[in-house]
Amino acid sequence: MSRLPRYVTLIALCLMSCKPVMISRAAAFEADRMLRHMADGARHYFDDSTHPFGGDSGPPWYRGGEPVPDEERVFPGGASYRFETRAAPPVKAQPYTWAGPRNELERAVLEALGEPLKGDTLHWQYVYATGPGTGADAELTIRAVGDFGQPDNDHTLEVRISYDPSNHETVQSPILLAHELE
Repeated sequence: MSRLPRYVTLIALCLMSCKPVMISRAAAFEADRMLRHMADGARHYFDDSTHPFGGDSGPPWYRGGEPVPDEERVFPGGASYRFETRAAPPVKAQPYTWAGPRNELERAVLEALGEPLKGDTLHWQYVYATGPGTGADAELTIRAVGDFGQPDNDHTLEVRISYDPSNHETVQSPILLAHELE
């Protein structure tokens, strides 16, 4: 009697048990790419001392085309702004299509970030939050939260950006991880 069917079954079981990890790693690549895109857009926006937006077409948190003093600089959205792509992370990283900006402020923020979410199928909940202030007190946190099936252990990737007035530059943390692929 051949042992081949037994080995085929064993190999199939191994592959099935590995599939969630492979999906999780692919989703992790998406989150890394998305966080970097949003962080680059936010830093570029903050570091630019003038903004070409004019009149009613520009973001409501800046005066169109005028130089912005260091103490008044903010990240896209203003001194205290938050948006989420969805209320909770998708269960087991099930893909979803984001519905798009819910209002004009959200649309302006995403345009300033370089429209990172446009047309993508997503596996994460993305959270963008500025605060508590302007200039040296300006802070930004961008978070990707994934639910890989472990209760109360959502996989979280996070980038934090602040402003260092002594060097006149933004400072970005490395991507921070919590509950990696749990």
